[in-house]
Amino acid sequence: INAEYGTQMSWTTAKEVVYHLCIVDHCTEQGENLLSLSKEIGYSQHHLLSPYFVAQTKGSYCGLASVSIIFNAFSQTAKIDQSLLLSQIKNIIQCHGASVVKKSTENPKLLLRWFEEDLMNTLTQKDSFIIINFWRHFKKHKGGHISPVAAYEPQTRMVLILDVASHRTLPHWIPIDVLVLLMSTIDGTSQKPRGYLVVNKLLEK
Repeated sequence: INAEYGTQMSWTTAKEVVYHLCIVDHCTEQGENLLSLSKEIGYSQHHLLSPYFVAQTKGSYCGLASVSIIFNAFSQTAKIDQSLLLSQIKNIIQCHGASVVKKSTENPKLLLRWFEEDLMNTLTQKDSFIIINFWRHFKKHKGGHISPVAAYEPQTRMVLILDVASHRTLPHWIPIDVLVLLMSTIDGTSQKPRGYLVVNKLLEK
């Protein structure tokens, strides 16, 4: 991990982060160790989500793939066929019988407090998941992206993203401070902060 990107990074700087310098591939020894640690303390849903992993079929279908993974983990199906904003994903999830809360702000410190609390509350459950919307800047590509969160390791403060853009990045770990800054950026379409969704399966009556 490049130490250049730390907690003092500004919103403007976050837009210019070269994403691959901040992440740890899940399949590396360090990535596997982080997953083991997150499992030991109970902050991992990798075993719940990874069996249902699907890669996005088109460049802007990350929202579709993320919803598909979550609903398959719920043992439900969702029919969606377009590129989606986070707000649209929220509406579709609600229409399919789950509850969802969207959280977003341009204030990284506030978002960090919300996000870390929701990670610790959600990742210990089997019927509650998190979908994030974040900015990514590669050397030859940049733009917003949506994927589910699979685990959190609080000692190293690393978050495991089950990245649906498998043609570009495998599942990987990223420092929570950097991720929050990337989630605090403004979505160019909605003109609102990106943020994340907390999705809960409703109990059957």
